[in-house]
Amino acid sequence: MISKRSFCHIFIIAWHLFVCQIAGTAGPYFDSIWPVEHGDPARHQFINKAGLNLNLNLTLTILTRGSYDLPVFPFTRKTNELYLIGGTPSVTIAQGWIAKLDPDSLQTQVITFLTNGSLTWSPSAVIHSNGFIYAVSSHYIYKLDSNLNIVNCKLLPGDPEGESNLLILNDGRLIAKGGHRVLGTRSSLVVLDPSDLSVLEEVILPELSRGRMSLYTFTNLECAYCIGETTVWRYAYDPVNCLTFDSNWSFNYMDKLPDSSYGNAPTFIGSNLYMMNNSDPLNFAANDPIYVFRINLSDASNYDRFQPFPGITNGFSLSKMAADPTNNIIFPMDSRNGFLGALRYTGGIPVFETLWIKQFKATGIFAGSIMDNEFYINHYDGFNDWFVVLDEFMGSEKARIRTPSLKATYGALIMGFNKTAYYAGGGYICKIFPVQRTNNDLTDPHGFNPLAGPNPYKSNGPFYFTGITQGTKIRIYTITGALITSLVEEDNDGVIIWDVRNSSGKDLASGVYLCHIKSSSGQSKLMKIMVIR
Repeated sequence: MISKRSFCHIFIIAWHLFVCQIAGTAGPYFDSIWPVEHGDPARHQFINKAGLNLNLNLTLTILTRGSYDLPVFPFTRKTNELYLIGGTPSVTIAQGWIAKLDPDSLQTQVITFLTNGSLTWSPSAVIHSNGFIYAVSSHYIYKLDSNLNIVNCKLLPGDPEGESNLLILNDGRLIAKGGHRVLGTRSSLVVLDPSDLSVLEEVILPELSRGRMSLYTFTNLECAYCIGETTVWRYAYDPVNCLTFDSNWSFNYMDKLPDSSYGNAPTFIGSNLYMMNNSDPLNFAANDPIYVFRINLSDASNYDRFQPFPGITNGFSLSKMAADPTNNIIFPMDSRNGFLGALRYTGGIPVFETLWIKQFKATGIFAGSIMDNEFYINHYDGFNDWFVVLDEFMGSEKARIRTPSLKATYGALIMGFNKTAYYAGGGYICKIFPVQRTNNDLTDPHGFNPLAGPNPYKSNGPFYFTGITQGTKIRIYTITGALITSLVEEDNDGVIIWDVRNSSGKDLASGVYLCHIKSSSGQSKLMKIMVIR
């Protein structure tokens, strides 16, 4: 005899499978290459689809459009449908917005403002297998059609402070989470019916939680993972009982880290959760280094804590940690100090194998292609924001192209259809795609247009020379003409990273210095830089 409860459970699952079959997809998201603004799984993991697939005969070109007010996340529905979401922090009452763009020309076709509430950060959006777009802006949830007409809008329960994020559960229901840091407010998870946006359940988290949640299914159990001020918590989900707090699994990542800030949304490979600390922009002065945590999903006491950038303190991670689940690689970054690396968990000695580490100031949200083993990320050199393609195994640079942004941006990279990538940030949306190299590209892929910065130099981090060609030599002199040190661009990535030390390894004192930059073809430029200690 089947109980009434079990029958309801079976009916709900069967109905979801039927709806997904009609929609033409086997999962809860729309059958697109990127139907979500960096929610799971795309927020953290490489996609198992073709990327730009660069080789020695190809280089990058770029098409840009602006200007947008805080453009953050692009996402796609069909080959002829590109969407972009962002906020309007420059107005008195900040509002979220969603724009529909032509994916070829990047011309704006429609823009819809999400006017309810007051936005503190960009909205969160997903495209459901039913074809509708759902967005959370401030503490409201919207249901929109493909032309961005608002079909429905509901007020979410809980406190309006903070950002919210939105994902889709395996059965097609929506799950939203508010991000809160203010004492007296509450952080909660809310499960919603996608048909009418009715609230099916709200659960209050054990502590304040600003970071975004992640969904992951392990041993046939779907769970929502939330990072609080001190601890990682999880809630098991099923269509009948909705969310159930797992009192047998939690991890206090702040233990023995007295000067860290909260961690960001975790990512997953196999039976392990991975996360980093120090992701709180409201506590930018945390003095602890960046740590990578590995936590077993069956037993939270089975964990490892690893410092990916030895000797580097005052770590800060502006973005989430990338992961390639097929090749068991994670990519930690330190946005403040300008480091990026690739690690592989071994479970032996050493616990993590370091594949590569490079000085690289990445501030945006990345993307990656498992099929092409390419890692797409931004690089801010002190003057310009670049779109960069790295080999995920070696960390070597395959190509880069300058974007219009003159500042480090917290935008997102996504893969589009037909070997294209889209990058939002700095008031622009960019389309990047490969083209055949010319003879000039083959000998001089980056071009000689030297830039140096940050200038004046006021920190303990690296100093960048960009816009240079392979073989370029840089000689740095005192203002009286005494040679301090010499540098050479040897790896053809168009960049030299300098530690602002002389040839003996001593820090340069405050003052004005001369830089003579000369390419291998004889082009030269003289620049002044100022060091302020």
